[in-house]
Amino acid sequence: MNEEKYLNEIFRKHKKQLYIQLSPSENESIAGFCERLKNKIKGQSCQIIKAVCFGSLKYQSEFETEIRKSISGSFPLTWVEGTNCSNAFMNGLQLWATESEISYLTTDFNAYASFFEDENSRYLYIGHIHSDPSQLPKEAYSVILGKLNIFLENHDFSFKDVVRTWYYLDDILGWYDEFNQVRTDFFKNTGVLTNRIPASTGVGGKNEAGSSVTMELLATQPKNTQVTIESIAPTLQNEAMEYGSSFSRAIKISSYKNEWMTISGTASVLPNGKTTNVNDLMKQIHFSFQAIEGLLLKEKYSFKDIVRATAYLKDKNTMHVLQSFISENPNYQFPFVISENTICRDNLLFEIELDLEKGS
Repeated sequence: MNEEKYLNEIFRKHKKQLYIQLSPSENESIAGFCERLKNKIKGQSCQIIKAVCFGSLKYQSEFETEIRKSISGSFPLTWVEGTNCSNAFMNGLQLWATESEISYLTTDFNAYASFFEDENSRYLYIGHIHSDPSQLPKEAYSVILGKLNIFLENHDFSFKDVVRTWYYLDDILGWYDEFNQVRTDFFKNTGVLTNRIPASTGVGGKNEAGSSVTMELLATQPKNTQVTIESIAPTLQNEAMEYGSSFSRAIKISSYKNEWMTISGTASVLPNGKTTNVNDLMKQIHFSFQAIEGLLLKEKYSFKDIVRATAYLKDKNTMHVLQSFISENPNYQFPFVISENTICRDNLLFEIELDLEKGS
């Protein structure tokens, strides 16, 4: 199978939003890749909301130096350690930009934020969030949630406005149960559980600070009654809350003539919360794609509406299995970044997440 079939890029302009997903070729230099990205953005009249990169930490510093030279703006850049699945310097980059004016904000805990608004909503994205590396994972996660809560409130948001979170946890299998308990307790205390639980992804990943938690979040606050934000119930699975994990399978934001939907990290998990297809990667991949497809069909989306997609493999040496599956299933040949990251259970071998946008 031609590698470009599943690693080809996304470049999509939709109304005032620009989405770019790009992977370097095996022999492409960091400087060359950043120049290619710069040329993609050139002439778009957009400011960058966020950039997220997946790849080995050893290339992070050089890449950040080059991208800051190539592209202006103090945008949040989150680097997620995911072992490279090719001989390129990283697995890929995902970038979100807007024609709206952005205010770039700093925090007192070394995270970075982008605030912007349009005619329908206010948005606050926070990236490059790292917990305190001197603290134990459970304590560190609880503390960073508290700091994020204060930051949101200081900018007239609350955790009830958060629609999406991403977690990349060092030694995820060693403390995932504690992570879930801290998150659930925090959501209870802040009223999130009785409001609307964010969609989320949680996989393994280290960071340059040596923290137990790397994190991103997106908060959205409607400005009028035309905007609705709702959790979307799954078709092949149950909500994760039913087996003790506090996230929504999907969140959809609808406004006049436009919709955006984000689908949480989706793996081979049955409605009762048990892993299915244990030790069978091909079947786990198939189940995950079917679960995603069920949500899309229910909400009248198609894979052509994708603006961002990430696939996580537990073992990069099983890439050939994913390649074979995609080759045999033409309906699933859409662009996604592939990264080697530990999934939240030892018997899960694959996970995938998406963002989609549609409208007239």
